[in-house]
Amino acid sequence: MTYREMENYIAHVSDNDLIALCKSVYEFKNGNGVLEPTSTLKILAENLQFPDVRVLEYAITEEAHERYGQIVLLLMKDAPAEYLK
Repeated sequence: MTYREMENYIAHVSDNDLIALCKSVYEFKNGNGVLEPTSTLKILAENLQFPDVRVLEYAITEEAHERYGQIVLLLMKDAPAEYLK
């Protein structure tokens, strides 16, 4: 799968799927840096036959910024101490 095809796929996943992918990216980045075999991110990379997980991670976070940017700003303005630890 090309980068453009993968990006298009990510752009069309449901909100629930994107949130699950974001959780998986978070666990990957803030854990030990190893993808568990049952990780949503690892399963998606295998299903899309897209071996570069870092690029896939980037596409997922970019889509999340696009969809949820205003929600993040709202939460940060409402309770910044909750998120800046």
